[in-house]
Amino acid sequence: MQVTARVLDSPFEGWTTIEEAAEIIGRNKRTVWGWATKGKISCFPVGKKMRVVNVEEVREFAEKYSPPRPQTVDKSRKTE
Repeated sequence: MQVTARVLDSPFEGWTTIEEAAEIIGRNKRTVWGWATKGKISCFPVGKKMRVVNVEEVREFAEKYSPPRPQTVDKSRKTE
């Protein structure tokens, strides 16, 4: 009797830890953790301490809801 196993695609393709997602988008891991705990991005537990998030979802949320960056003022220019 021959048994064949079906190979499944990784269920975690495109998913990473909160810490890695924060590094990818250049944000603090507490910021990404807050988004996840508030339900703004999807987050799933893996084990007791690790959580995984979808990298693309995190990127989209960060781009859409990123705070405006302060503009730098050129102090070398004199105003008259």
